[in-house]
Amino acid sequence: VALSGDYDFQFMIEELAAGAQHKLPYIHVVVNNAYLGLIRQAQRGFSMDFEVSLAFENVNRKNDPEAGYGVDHIAVAEAMGCKALRVRKPEEFADAFKRAQRLMKEHQVPVVL
Repeated sequence: VALSGDYDFQFMIEELAAGAQHKLPYIHVVVNNAYLGLIRQAQRGFSMDFEVSLAFENVNRKNDPEAGYGVDHIAVAEAMGCKALRVRKPEEFADAFKRAQRLMKEHQVPVVL
């Protein structure tokens, strides 16, 4: 299991394709922190506070309540040959994690949660 914030995930997202190509089954949990990231946290120690905003109006997600968030990580993961599940509420996580385990075993590829 890997755990990444959304910015970190986008920074190394091409590794999903390598995972799919080499059939590396693991679950990658992406946390939408959309505010705190490695860069921003490091900046604070130097009295800097510049947000790295990942939000933009995604025209491909017009009917989605998260359309203003920007990158659709589900679509990107699937485009790279992986499986992915969207979790919108904390109480949905346990069930989604179990589903991710099944997908990982069945398809032998990374599963983004």
